[in-house]
Formats: sequence, C-alpha cells, structure tokens
Amino acid sequence: MDMPKELLARGRTADVFAWQPGKVLKLYHPKFSRGMAEYEQRMAQIVHSAGVFTPAVGEIVQQDERWGLVYERVDATTMFRGLLSRPWTAKRLARQMAELHAAMHACAAPTLPPMHLRLIEKLREARPLPEDLRQAALGTLEKLPQAQMVCHGDFHPENILMTNRGPMVIDWIDATAGHPMGDVARTKLLTLHGALPPGNPLAILITWMRRTFYQAYEERYFSLSPYSADEVAAWIPVIAAARLSEGINEEEQNLLRMAKTGLQAG
Repeated sequence: MDMPKELLARGRTADVFAWQPGKVLKLYHPKFSRGMAEYEQRMAQIVHSAGVFTPAVGEIVQQDERWGLVYERVDATTMFRGLLSRPWTAKRLARQMAELHAAMHACAAPTLPPMHLRLIEKLREARPLPEDLRQAALGTLEKLPQAQMVCHGDFHPENILMTNRGPMVIDWIDATAGHPMGDVARTKLLTLHGALPPGNPLAILITWMRRTFYQAYEERYFSLSPYSADEVAAWIPVIAAARLSEGINEEEQNLLRMAKTGLQAG
C-alpha cells in the first residue's frame, strides 16, 4: 500500500496520517522498531478492555522503513487546542480532564507493567541524578503504596481528544498498573512545571493559566476520588527524579531542585 499523504498530526515519536475509511495510521519515526508498535498495541488493547474510553486499536503495518499502528479514526481536536482557542473555558475543561482521570483510576488492569518497576528503571537511567539522590528516591519509592489501577503516565490536555461522544484518551505507551496518586503527581508535574520555550513573552500569563487550570482539575478530581491532595506530595520528588531520565534539558535544574527538596525533607 502506498505511503499515506494526509498528515493529521506530528509528534516526537510518530506522525499520524489519514488511513483507510474510519481509520488513522500512527507511523513511528524510522529509529523505532516493530517492537515499539507491538508494545503500544498491547497497552492500548489492555486499557480498552479495562473500560477506559479510548480509540480502538487495530493491526500493525509497515510503510517503507517505518512501522505503524492503525487506530479507529475519531473526528476530534485535542483538549489543548481547545484551551488555546478558547482560554475562557479552561476551568470547565480542567474539570472534564479530572473526571476522565478519576474514571480511568477506577479501572483495574493488573496485566499492565507495574508502575513501581517502571519508576525504578527511570531512576536508574536518570544520568543527571546524583547517586545519593537516586538512592533516596529508590528508598522513598519502596515506601509508597502500590496498586493495579490504570495509570496513563503522561496524562495532559494534548493526550485527550474532544469528540462528540465525549473526551477520549490517547497515547498509551507509558501506561502502567499503579497507584492513582503517582499518576496524578505526574500530571501535576507536567501541568505546572513543564518547560516553556525560552524567552516566551507570554510566560507570566501561561504560568497563571497553568495554576488556574490545575487548581480546577485538582478540586474536581479529589471530589470524585477516595484519596486527598496531600497524598500527591509524597510522590512528587520521586516523579521529578524519574523525569530526569527523559533528557529535557530545560527542566533539569528545576527537576533536580524538586527532587532534592522533597527527598531531603523526607
């Protein structure tokens, strides 16, 4: 079959193209092997079967030197684009995101990779992390509670599609079976501390919007959850330390500061 021509979205690991009727093709960049597609296919099948509202996943295909994964096509835009085009809807969208996250965390999926093991791997791979902080993070993680609920691992507005059937979650490559508070901590970190382009003239405004959005998300999430916002704090230094494995240079000093402050306080 010929290479698809209609590009719908471009990301760090893959591009998304229009495919056959009612389908899209997530085509990984050439450096990724078939194993990447097989892994994401398995994760997407598990979470779909667990009851999470997400596009159905299909077969693996090859286009030239690239591997791809077929998904159900959903007519939608991302929640992030909605935020950019209608910033006055931020609180409403934040509450929707919280409802989606709480519903996800009510679904068990013990066959997903364990969150604790994924975090151990990341902490061991985090090169900027001094050895004393690495050991402190591993020790703290060992004491944190474990569970087998569906956790996305990268839950933010760019991974939510706003469809006429309701919001749907995409991009399950980082999914784990774990404790909801670890997943909420990751969302908090991404929402409040994700790197902005250097010299952004709207940095102050964006920072204010982030805080407003997260506050509305947090308030709604914990109105639906058996946990409390205080329980997220214990996870933050471990999640910050683990994120150092991702090589985001703009965030390195801030992540080190959060890890050091939290782990030393503990």
